[in-house]
Amino acid sequence: MAFQNYIFIFFLLPCLLILYTITPKKYKSILLIVASLIFYAWGEPVYIILLILLTIFNYIMALYMQRKQDRKRKYILVEIIVINLFLLFYFKYYNFFLQELSHILPIPKHNDISSMPLGISFYLFTILSYQFDVYRRHINAESHFITYALYVTWFPKLIMGPIMRYEDFKKQLPLMKIDRKHLESGLTHFIIGLVQKVWIADSLSIVFSQANASLSSTGMFWLGILAYTLQIYFDFQGYTQMAIGISKIFHIRLCENFHYPYIATSVTDFWRRWHISLSLWFRDYVYIPLGGNRKGICIQIRNLMIVWILTGIWHGANWTFLSWGIYYGCLLIFEKFIWCHVQSKLPVILNWFLTMICIMIGWVFFSSESISQAFQYLQGMFFFKQLPLMNEEFLFILHSCWWILIIAMIWASPLFHYIGRLVSKQKDYVWILKPLGILCLWLLALLYSVGGHVQSFLYFQF
Repeated sequence: MAFQNYIFIFFLLPCLLILYTITPKKYKSILLIVASLIFYAWGEPVYIILLILLTIFNYIMALYMQRKQDRKRKYILVEIIVINLFLLFYFKYYNFFLQELSHILPIPKHNDISSMPLGISFYLFTILSYQFDVYRRHINAESHFITYALYVTWFPKLIMGPIMRYEDFKKQLPLMKIDRKHLESGLTHFIIGLVQKVWIADSLSIVFSQANASLSSTGMFWLGILAYTLQIYFDFQGYTQMAIGISKIFHIRLCENFHYPYIATSVTDFWRRWHISLSLWFRDYVYIPLGGNRKGICIQIRNLMIVWILTGIWHGANWTFLSWGIYYGCLLIFEKFIWCHVQSKLPVILNWFLTMICIMIGWVFFSSESISQAFQYLQGMFFFKQLPLMNEEFLFILHSCWWILIIAMIWASPLFHYIGRLVSKQKDYVWILKPLGILCLWLLALLYSVGGHVQSFLYFQF
């Protein structure tokens, strides 16, 4: 189920809040697990059993690993990693390998897997982070199954993250309660995220589709990828804000996954701001264990490429995602060892402009169905096709969507936050301005939801 679903907003969430309030403290965690499983089963009834079995299996294996000495612990950890990643690769990449093999071998179509478990990439990485931390003795394996199960299945972060560390989650559980302050703050986050999704992201999706339907000018190519660049941010950020908001109601603080990524002045800076929890996961559990930057430049370059190849593969079973990962790996290596000497001498605005061009090129690979399609799109962007810079179709679409592009660009920058802070400083009027603003956003979200513009989240496929 999606957060923007009317059934969730007007029935399931209110029912959960009421039940949680009246449920005795010792049963609250059980209630939240049941609610999380219902939430997941609503959109993924077939694979709910897989989620439950994986939760039980990893709970038992972590306790077993805890009792062993270092050498045996390593063998157990390898078994845990192999089994979890086998399931990830099977469900996510089996069809891809079948398709590629079918080019050289006669493979029947009925061998395909019809669907992929929703959110499997996210909840398996959550599970693996727990297992790595137990293996390193950073934390003790959780003996209380209910606490561990809630960590894995907590529905706001289950399907699209953010990927949360177990120690950060557990220390907040004694505080789980509902009070007015956290209810107001949580609902504010939820409404802002809902608006970012159903108004900004879904409107930009229409612009992207319209531009791609008529790539008759160079400007149309740039308009399309600009719309997608903003769409994917507000789509994912909107989900994250809703997840943070729901969790905050229950006194659970999820980590921020974005920090104004489109104001970055370097590609390195961008990846410190974009999908932060995933970047930190690969840094802590892949890059640093491989040696990080401690064993010389050659090893560091190798480690960077491994991380980014894995990042590309994690995102999906398509050569475009692998190419996207390799592209960023090469770009970061070039920036770190060569371009940084030039970059430090350039004006900030020029560094920002060049960074945004690199990011938009990356989104071309990410949004394309094939590598050949991606390169054709890049040819249209950089004048390799004999097309006019602008034409009537481009001007017509731009005229109809310029306002949403402007709003999106302002909202993607700290300017929107600064405006909010200025309003909050108006002490004589803030008591009415803030709730009035939230109410307007809420009505706007409902208006666009009723209009039938709501689409599924882009990251549901990952």
